Amino acid sequence: MNRRDLLKLSPLLLLLPTLTFSEEKEHSRFIDPATVGPRLDTAYAVSKLLAKRFDKIGVVFMENSQLCAVFAGALTTGLRILGKTAWYVQGGEKLINYLEKYKPKVLYMAYFGELPDEQVQEALNGDLKQLAKYGKVFPLVFHISTVLRGYVNNALFEEEILNYLKKVKDLYAMRVIEGDVALAKATEISDLGISFGKIIDKTRLIKFQEG
Repeated sequence: MNRRDLLKLSPLLLLLPTLTFSEEKEHSRFIDPATVGPRLDTAYAVSKLLAKRFDKIGVVFMENSQLCAVFAGALTTGLRILGKTAWYVQGGEKLINYLEKYKPKVLYMAYFGELPDEQVQEALNGDLKQLAKYGKVFPLVFHISTVLRGYVNNALFEEEILNYLKKVKDLYAMRVIEGDVALAKATEISDLGISFGKIIDKTRLIKFQEG
């Protein structure tokens, strides 16, 4: 039985365990410095790595996710301070309109687990499908949590996404390795998953604010 047949038998394989939060708890998690602070620290490190190699970067964040939007805003600002051209790009139905307006050369895909996993997965899959339909192949950099929480590999169950990502020669992910944030390049992609095994560069993750 191949991976796609198994998926048909068990759709839950697409999803990590779902966490549910009340509206009040979600709001408190958003404004809590212990939640926002680490995102700002990470954005600072990521901006330094991206600025060394890329310009004209579209920082795409998950539609309706407050923390993704905070991170994307911080990353965009960091890149601009470092002299790079960068745009704050909301995912969702207007994604392609933004890409046609700004004409970025690289996309940073910032999707992570503030919301239930199935919502994050749906948003990432939807935006990657839009890119596949749009037809332009962008160098892609996936955010740490987008890879770590399994969203990227889960997206490969969608054949059109798998085929699109196979066309992307410059496919990267941010990883955290022993206190460093590292830019890693994909070394293998198949319907079994993506291996981000080649470390291109890294920088120390500096914690400016503890909880």
